[in-house]
Amino acid sequence: IIFSADLAFRFSRSPATALPTALDPRAAGAGNEGACGQAMVVISRNVLVCSLLSILGGLVSGYLLVGFCSSAYTVWRCYYGLSDDTPENQWSIGFLFSVINFGGLPYGFVAGYVMNALGRQASVVVGSSVLLAGSVCSGLSSTLTRQAASRILTGIGTGMVMSAIPVYVQEMSPVNRRGTLQAMFQVSYTLMILLGTFVSYYVLGPNRALPPPAYCPRFTPDDLYVMNGLTMLPGAVLSALLLLVGATAMIESGTWTRRTNSFRRQPMLLSDQSTSHFPRVSFNEIDFGKFISQKTSLLLIVDDEDEDEDEAVAAIPSSFTGLLYVPKSVALGLVCALALQGTGISAVMFYAPRFLAQAGVKRADLGNMAIMLTNFLTAVLAMTLVDRLGRRVLLLPSMAVMTVSLLAMPVVFQAIEAGQLPTWMCFVLLFGYIAGFELGPGTLFGVILNEIFPETVLPFGSSIIGNLSGVLALVTTSVFPAMELAFGSSVFYLFGVVCAGVLVYLYLCQPETKGLTKREIAARLVDSPTWMLGVKPHDE
Repeated sequence: IIFSADLAFRFSRSPATALPTALDPRAAGAGNEGACGQAMVVISRNVLVCSLLSILGGLVSGYLLVGFCSSAYTVWRCYYGLSDDTPENQWSIGFLFSVINFGGLPYGFVAGYVMNALGRQASVVVGSSVLLAGSVCSGLSSTLTRQAASRILTGIGTGMVMSAIPVYVQEMSPVNRRGTLQAMFQVSYTLMILLGTFVSYYVLGPNRALPPPAYCPRFTPDDLYVMNGLTMLPGAVLSALLLLVGATAMIESGTWTRRTNSFRRQPMLLSDQSTSHFPRVSFNEIDFGKFISQKTSLLLIVDDEDEDEDEAVAAIPSSFTGLLYVPKSVALGLVCALALQGTGISAVMFYAPRFLAQAGVKRADLGNMAIMLTNFLTAVLAMTLVDRLGRRVLLLPSMAVMTVSLLAMPVVFQAIEAGQLPTWMCFVLLFGYIAGFELGPGTLFGVILNEIFPETVLPFGSSIIGNLSGVLALVTTSVFPAMELAFGSSVFYLFGVVCAGVLVYLYLCQPETKGLTKREIAARLVDSPTWMLGVKPHDE
């Protein structure tokens, strides 16, 4: 967290966020040269707050959704008497992990209305409070029923945090850092999945490799109570930190305050001569608290850009009905969700142990750590490049690598089994696909999803597409075992064809949004008559 905050601090020192203070009236006669000499740099509070929110939101979501599973799977089987490998016990432990969706998925259908009613800051504060309560209750739950109720509560909190934070970051971050700040969420998410394997390593202890029937009798109920609490402790600590940042450091989104008429800006009439040396700065970039605390006057010239943005999309209702006005945005969001969850990531992860075993890897835990480390490092690389190279430049080659890897997997898998290819080819395809996924849809899904919807329908579009992505993940995970039994490794051909179709659509229809304002993106996706925005960019 400290490293990422320092990274955000470095970003915030770019010239675009340097703001000279207005002069004390006593220095007004010093002229423009004196005015510039009195200037100071205001480190963008928005960049730092958006960074912390993305980092903490990604960490707590990554841990409570995925990272904790490594240790909870064994601890819960022991703690709740599910150690025997019976169908009933397998169903019960699977229910404990999947029941979180009964909280998160339904919330997605009301997330837009909640964010519009409460505001972005209150949504984050309430969501992190619910997450904290769910984590504490989960760590203290002594029965399976209480644990299930705690997981539903955690699902609601996760839904609130994962919907509110990306919308807030989209509305408050500078254009030239928007992709990086959004990608921080996914980077932190993958980091916590990786760290979850280390938490499991230490919580489960030296007998961690034993199957539950042999592992569980070694511990007393009191031991398991402590292990369950330690498993959920990182989630509770991260939720508390997110609550602290949301309650004390966040300022409400200017987009929400404008649309709710809860804050009106009154421009000051100043002569051209008195303001000629002041740079143009986004309204959201000004740290008013700093000027007030230092009793320093601030010359503020209100820019009409944000108001014009509202007028450009004023005809679109701020509700689910408004999505009917932006069909290109909805279609692109659905295709991006398909790229994230319908192109075989669950299948590849399911097959990963078999690939590693064929390659001679005997320590499954180390193999899993290597996969998670690849996830994290490629996500960091994507975050570094997204605002330098652009979305299309990263996404399209990554999708191509994924397509080739998926279509080659059945052939290579069978050839290795027949002894016709060396076993290291498993690593090439496995890690090539994972790297392509994280460089492409794995990291860029959230970036693109929160850019393609106009601000009036952003809370509704991003939440409903995110919801559908979760449903697609559930469906894919549920049907894949049956498909694998029916088709074997040939099932990768199906995912390869889907991946190729997604690649073609994105090549033709996805516009480049790097460095564009909300108004410019809306012009491409709302006003443009063509759907071929990838090969025929909108002429402004």
